[in-house]
Amino acid sequence: MSKNLGFTLAEVLITLGIIGVVAALTMPALINSTKGAQFTAAYKKALSVMNQAVTLNVAQDGENFADLDGQGVLDLFKNRMNILKTETGLSYTITGDDTFDQELPYQIVIFLNDGSAFISNCLGSGTIVGDCVESNRCDGWIDVNGSKGPNKMIQCKNPSDTAYDTPKTNSPDCEVDTPTDVYPVFFYDQVVTPATNAARAVLYSGK
Repeated sequence: MSKNLGFTLAEVLITLGIIGVVAALTMPALINSTKGAQFTAAYKKALSVMNQAVTLNVAQDGENFADLDGQGVLDLFKNRMNILKTETGLSYTITGDDTFDQELPYQIVIFLNDGSAFISNCLGSGTIVGDCVESNRCDGWIDVNGSKGPNKMIQCKNPSDTAYDTPKTNSPDCEVDTPTDVYPVFFYDQVVTPATNAARAVLYSGK
């Protein structure tokens, strides 16, 4: 007489319960890792596109950031990149350290057609790029997913490594656990470059 072998209902339910617990434990980490990889890729792409824009402008018009006022830089980006729209007088709330966990007004926000945005108070008429800061560079932020959240500043695990510094310095101790969507940059002469150790750590991580 043949005997049918199989799982009981209780065994199936226990197995499904175990799978559910494992999934609940691993899915958030997997989702964060995927988002972090997307943010990193979008940041590197945006930085590359902006640098290509000024390089192209130098090649065709012979002008870099140092040769232009704020309106000229805005026109450079409009002419050399795929701009969806620009908005004036917006305020962005960027969370992060105590310096940026507040609502900040910016003169111009450039929205690109890939969903990213570039925010700076060094754009628009009347702004002289060379006078934005003492070192003749201007501040800006790349928000890789535009106005969508989390609008969080990229940071090192050690907050002291996150502060703004000169573009040529670097902290080898800066480690970034989870890349976020907002990256501070400087732009001057013919370059757009990361403005903090955290932004540089993500750019040069090789991931």
